[in-house]
Amino acid sequence: MKRIEEEIGRLLLARGARMGTAESCTGGRIASRITSVPGSSAYFAGGVVSYRNEVTNQALGVRGEDLAQFG
Repeated sequence: MKRIEEEIGRLLLARGARMGTAESCTGGRIASRITSVPGSSAYFAGGVVSYRNEVTNQALGVRGEDLAQFG
């Protein structure tokens, strides 16, 4: 059985699509799993890990009200 990160890569390549991530609670784990697949640079553009709410607000533009409500 393929790991999900391999399946994501296969689907992105089949569609000629690329992806990026914006992570907080995961601390970059999603990007790490995606890039563990050889050749993932063909479809993974990069990611941002913004663990603190202030960074999430400033770097990613997530509204303070949303962060207060949803964390």
